[in-house]
Amino acid sequence: MALAQERDDGSFAPRFVDLGADEPGLDEEQDTLFIALPIINKGTATASNIQVRSIKLASATRITPGAFPVTLGDIAASQRAVLDASFTSNGLAWCRTNSTC
Repeated sequence: MALAQERDDGSFAPRFVDLGADEPGLDEEQDTLFIALPIINKGTATASNIQVRSIKLASATRITPGAFPVTLGDIAASQRAVLDASFTSNGLAWCRTNSTC
C-alpha cells in the first residue's frame, strides 16, 4: 500500500517511515549499566506497532527487559519512543568523550 500526502498545489508527496536511533542516555550504578535509547521516526508517516525483538551489548548480560518483544507502539512522524534496558557492567570498558580507552 502506497501512502501519499496531498500538497497545497494538488500534487502528492510520498509518505514514508524512517526509523533510527538517537544518542542514548547512559547511567552506571552498582555494576549495572542503564540505557535509554531514543527511537526516532524521521519519516512523514506514522510507524505503527513498533516492537523490539532483541538487544545485545558486547559481552554484557542483559538484565532488562525481561522478555521480548518490547512494544514501543506507534511512533508518529518526527516523534520518538524510548527503549529502556539494563545490562551488567562488570567487564565493560568505559570511554568518556575526548579520552582514550
